[in-house]
Amino acid sequence: MKRIFILGVILLIFTAWVFTEEKSFVELHGSYLGQEPPGMIPEIFAPGIISTEKNELNSVFSPEGKEFYFTINTPGEGYRVYFSRETEAGWTKPELVTFSGERSDVDMCFSHDGKRMYFSSNRDIDGIKQEDFKIWYVNREGEKWGEAKYLRAPINSGKRALYPSISRAGTMFFQAIRDDSFNSRDIYYSTLKNEVYSEPVHLGREINTEYGEGDVLIAPDESYLIINSNGRRDDIGSGDLYISFKKSDGTWTELKNMGEPINSKQTEYCPMISPDGKYFFFTSRRSGNGDIYWVDARVIENLKHDEIKEEKRSADLTGLYMGQKRPGLMPELFAPGIISTEYREHCPVAVSPDGKELYFTRQYDNRHDIFWTRLKDGKWTKPVPVPFTSDYRDDGAAFSPDGKKLYFNSTRHAEGDKDTKEDSDIWYVERTAEGWGEPVRLGLPINTEANEGFPNFTEDGRMYFHADRESAENADIYYSDYKNGSFSEPVKLLDNINSKVYDAAPAVSPDGSYILFFRIDLLNDRKPGIRLSFKDEHDGWTDPVDFNKILRLPSDDLLIAKNTPDGKYIFILAGGDIYWVDAGIIQKIKKGLLKGE
Repeated sequence: MKRIFILGVILLIFTAWVFTEEKSFVELHGSYLGQEPPGMIPEIFAPGIISTEKNELNSVFSPEGKEFYFTINTPGEGYRVYFSRETEAGWTKPELVTFSGERSDVDMCFSHDGKRMYFSSNRDIDGIKQEDFKIWYVNREGEKWGEAKYLRAPINSGKRALYPSISRAGTMFFQAIRDDSFNSRDIYYSTLKNEVYSEPVHLGREINTEYGEGDVLIAPDESYLIINSNGRRDDIGSGDLYISFKKSDGTWTELKNMGEPINSKQTEYCPMISPDGKYFFFTSRRSGNGDIYWVDARVIENLKHDEIKEEKRSADLTGLYMGQKRPGLMPELFAPGIISTEYREHCPVAVSPDGKELYFTRQYDNRHDIFWTRLKDGKWTKPVPVPFTSDYRDDGAAFSPDGKKLYFNSTRHAEGDKDTKEDSDIWYVERTAEGWGEPVRLGLPINTEANEGFPNFTEDGRMYFHADRESAENADIYYSDYKNGSFSEPVKLLDNINSKVYDAAPAVSPDGSYILFFRIDLLNDRKPGIRLSFKDEHDGWTDPVDFNKILRLPSDDLLIAKNTPDGKYIFILAGGDIYWVDAGIIQKIKKGLLKGE
């Protein structure tokens, strides 16, 4: 009797639990499963109903908003697609869609008319087992879906294709691995004409990089795209969401981290915009397992306004040197908020011979990327990383006298190079009709097993650089002449320039009449500083003077200098910011030295 009573209680509890669970779905009425809309702070979508203790991702609404699809990743089972439908009685309890369950299915998206759903799957193709994901589709048949069909070439003509996203015009954006991919995942697009997709187009360096870009969301009007990327210099967590806006010329703005509170210390991925454009959905692991979050889509508009302001701030600048007011004989901050920012700039500005391009290095954590801005159609562009910058440390950009080559130092390795040293070598890129070619490392006699860097040229083609060939603690300055297409054997400067400490980063005036260089005693932790020396009548150099004391800069942290090609100004790095000063100060100092002052 007692056992029957206990069983009865258990049955009542179970029945009540089932009734409560069913009731929780039946009572969901209205748009977005009857959930209270979020504000500008992301919230978990339908907690306990859609977002549970399981691992949910890939949320998408049908175009009319009456169906909601999402994926659950279950260990041992893989990815399965579930859906809930709005009925007169309310939203239904999520159930497995008819086409899912055979293998892993994920990354759903609708065609604009809602008659077709695309998704990614690793199911068998023509009876052949697949390891990689490819793009499939199902067609609407009444209130049900038809048989899943493989989307054949040219979309699925690479090693992998997944996460499709369809614009209102029918253009498909997706991530893939193809022959021209930079990484394990790049973004491509394919236009639809007469129900046939065109050959996929790689989005290029504007969007794709060595970091890997995926999970692409294209706006219905193609005005913006949002992707997931991992390992970038401004990554907040272990994979963030980034946004890019289409410009009037059809190109894309630099990918911008969507920032907090969209991104967190964990991974954010799977972006989606609601059919009415009011809410932005994405998946985040900030609560542990993957959950689906949503937020007011005005966050996208706010980011667009910020982008417009940033673009306008640069575009409002005209004339040489970004239209900045010329400095006097005391250093002034160069282009504050544009070049000298809240980030840490690492190298002075390198100016092209025609004055229409500026290059500098910006530091993010342990990364050093070369940025550039140029005078285009009378306006300066927003500073962005150069296309050839890498996951390694790139800095010290300098132009050849004719402007046809840009030299820089990098810790990258040449293709096929088995050398594992982390020291830097001097590289260059050659100007092409489209911009710059692929980086090429200088061979012997410039680069050796030592650490070479900070190339700098005089107008007659002589290259000055530093290298720690004799001691890692005591770098020295060398020069090499460029004749008949090659560099001569480097010559070490005399001992009054190359001391027993670290002498590096030479900046020689265009006419070769004076040299500025960086000196620091690494062994004794002496403060760094810039030294100035003049060419003497015997083709040697005068004893260096302390340039820091003359300049009275606000910081003595990593002081490096560089001359402009016209010889009129000197750029100086100090305390993570870039300053500039009228080069007339050099002649003032020289006159003082000649008088014995």
